[in-house]
Amino acid sequence: GAAGAAGAAPVRVLAIAKLKCLRYLVRTFGVRNLLSVLLEHGPSAYLARAAKFCANWGVPEAHRPATLSALSSWAREVGMLSALERAELTGRGGSYLRFLEPCLEGRGRQHAASSPADAGRSEKLRGYAMLLVNLTGAPLPPEDLAAYGRGLLPLARRGGGGGGGKLQPGTVATTDFPPGGRLLNTGVPTLVLVLPPRDGADSRWRKMYERCAGLESVGAGLKGRVFRGLSPAQWDEAVKGLPPSPLAAAAAAAAAESDGVGAAVAGAVGGGPAGARRLENERTVVAVAALPPGGGKSTLFRRLQEAGWQVASSDEERARGGSFDETLSRVLRSAPAVCYDKNLPDANGLSKLCRVLRAAETRHGVRVRVLLVAPRSLRHDVMWARVGARAATDHALTQHIEGGAAKAYEIFNAVFFEPSRKALSSVHRLPGVLVSDAFWAEGAEGPKELAEELVRRATAGDAPTLAE
Repeated sequence: GAAGAAGAAPVRVLAIAKLKCLRYLVRTFGVRNLLSVLLEHGPSAYLARAAKFCANWGVPEAHRPATLSALSSWAREVGMLSALERAELTGRGGSYLRFLEPCLEGRGRQHAASSPADAGRSEKLRGYAMLLVNLTGAPLPPEDLAAYGRGLLPLARRGGGGGGGKLQPGTVATTDFPPGGRLLNTGVPTLVLVLPPRDGADSRWRKMYERCAGLESVGAGLKGRVFRGLSPAQWDEAVKGLPPSPLAAAAAAAAAESDGVGAAVAGAVGGGPAGARRLENERTVVAVAALPPGGGKSTLFRRLQEAGWQVASSDEERARGGSFDETLSRVLRSAPAVCYDKNLPDANGLSKLCRVLRAAETRHGVRVRVLLVAPRSLRHDVMWARVGARAATDHALTQHIEGGAAKAYEIFNAVFFEPSRKALSSVHRLPGVLVSDAFWAEGAEGPKELAEELVRRATAGDAPTLAE
């Protein structure tokens, strides 16, 4: 009884310690140290090494598919970079992180290039491995491969029987031979799409297609499905009807278990009561209301970013032609603490905030708490001077826009300052709002102390839920 439990505890604590280190291990040994493999030998060689990384570092089995899916996404991201950007990856000072972090947060090039519908489709597919069995009798056109495997990392063609290593989540591989049980029964949820012979194809292709009639029995441990003869449009419809990958449920269950044990361990060593831990599905969003441009909102968010918070920025999304709402939703899917970096000058802005967060709650099955911050007062001249000091390259409001300072001031005053001034007293009465003078403090201490208070409140769960 007690002795057995005591003996097992160190083993479980070690497992939890590995999970807590997984973020560092993936970035250092799964990404940085394997950059040369990815750049010089391609994604197939990279993913083979990534699988060894999981084994060598003892990544728990339940977490390996999700880890490899993330690394597949990274390999696809690198494939979309320019030659100059690929050269920058190997630069000193962690240059690769500039490309890696947006990719892992769902803000990379592959995500920006997708419509919301495509993003949802790709997200579902990335929980599976996909195998295209091309028995048409002709090479598969690149546009067909791109259509079938949209959002997945294409791997090199596999040899007879699909030889070439284990299929990995988030990838699409092709073969021109009926796959065998060794390839299909790996435990990785796999979608197999068999393309039939074209008219006039050699009889050997028809014979191989007939052999594929029994793939369900060959792949008894497939954990996926076999499809036959679907066009790209029909494949899109089939994907819509797919259930979420079993990997998603397995990873969530494993994460929930590890989080519970980790909280208990923290409580035992004085790290706080287990009851105070963050729920797996809980998110905290900090937003600043009634503060015009030049108020210091982005400075505050940089402080929180240094503490590990994720930032969804309206200015950044506008500059790159992205969707702020979609980016925020993607970040909320996994990040526990998020900065809503968008101006909220009046009730309309606050209503939009609630709508977007409520949609994310429904979409991802999470509960959102909102830490709302407001300035105690507004200082018109200070804010306008800060706007005037911004460089032309700044993505926020500057005096370098078309129309110059006069147009910039018209926007500053009419769109932001006056609505904020009128709304400020009402914002001060909202539930749980934190009213602060930190935005006008000299030096860096004001934003630093405010950021520390927000972290404390978020850690303690001291913020109203969206429903409240």
